Amino acid sequence: MGDRESPPPPHDATGPETIPEPARKSSSDPKAARRPRERGHPIGDWESDTIPDLHDLPRGSMVGEYRVRRKLEEGGMGTVYAAIHPIIERKVAIKVLHAGLSSDENVVARFVQEARAACRVGHPGIVDVFGFGQLPDGRHYIIMEYLHGQQLLSLLRERAPLAFEVASLIVRGISEPLEAAHRAGIIHRDLKPENVFLIPRPDGEWPPRIKVLDFGLAKLLEPVRRMGPTTKTGTTLGTCYYMAPEQCRGHAVDARSDIYSLGVMMYEMMTGRVPFYSTSSVEVMFMHLRDQPEPPSQHAAVDPGVERLILHCMAKRPEDRPQTMGEVRRRLEAAQKDAASALAQQIAAVTDSITKATYTQLPTESMQIELKAIEASKARLQAAARRSAWLVPALALLSIVLAAGLAVSLWLLLRGR
Repeated sequence: MGDRESPPPPHDATGPETIPEPARKSSSDPKAARRPRERGHPIGDWESDTIPDLHDLPRGSMVGEYRVRRKLEEGGMGTVYAAIHPIIERKVAIKVLHAGLSSDENVVARFVQEARAACRVGHPGIVDVFGFGQLPDGRHYIIMEYLHGQQLLSLLRERAPLAFEVASLIVRGISEPLEAAHRAGIIHRDLKPENVFLIPRPDGEWPPRIKVLDFGLAKLLEPVRRMGPTTKTGTTLGTCYYMAPEQCRGHAVDARSDIYSLGVMMYEMMTGRVPFYSTSSVEVMFMHLRDQPEPPSQHAAVDPGVERLILHCMAKRPEDRPQTMGEVRRRLEAAQKDAASALAQQIAAVTDSITKATYTQLPTESMQIELKAIEASKARLQAAARRSAWLVPALALLSIVLAAGLAVSLWLLLRGR
């Protein structure tokens, strides 16, 4: 779950940083090869007296028009349940927010407005949200489409590092809905593998359909972060492994913050490890603020162009990163074309090498047999050609003799009359 340290105070833009630097754990620590398994994939370090220990919703209970079927997972922001409409049998997922996130009605209203705006973007890569509401105990809930698939985090724990040909299509599937949302002024704020779902296509073709969920949900955490480091609710919130430096400082975020988070995710996909790791969430935040990530090529075979894109996305200052998700997508597509071209060149080179070796090496026994068969066939063709050389003149001479004989016969016949 992490430690109980207070987060670094917000950076004062008018003066130098005075953040004390804790003892760091090297990012080359072998434990950094994988993200640690948090209980229920929590999004932060919650104090027991911050979130009341409320009972789970029992099976069969009604949330709006939907009947709860089972609990799916529990995280730092809330608990997700599978539910179904009892009449039309529509399956949905219901995320019930923790009570601590439902305490400020204005914050909840702003979140609802932003989540509704994300749905209006209308991109198929953004999970549909059907409704909002509030339980009798005061907790707010969100009704979303039910997704049949696998979290990207689960896939990475099973398969990472991924080949670029695989990872690039997943990244592209994430960047496209984000690009559409950013054009509409919607920032995700909490982009991470838990919030990306891979849904297999009916025909089994690659890539799967990709859905990005929980747009704007991290907005609910902003008032909690601003409460200050001395309160228990001021412990580190947000998934620290993917937080942009400006988020760690408590500064305003924009589309470039999502780009930083996507850069961290690309790093993890290509190497199988997060760029900054520690058992202390505060220490990870300091790493985002101060440390440069080790080049991905130190941990896996990564193309230099892809490595430059990842590190560019992870620049400390927002102005030093790609400025739009569209730019990231175009550079990714260019890297895909370069990789396809390089693969084609390698195949051509190998094919050429095999061909040259075939015609320059000494004949083997089997090749000698084949050459003898070819020579015998050639001899038969030449013999046939020689035979045809006298056959044609002979036929011509025969034709002349027959014609002459016919002419003489006709002359004698006419003379006898």
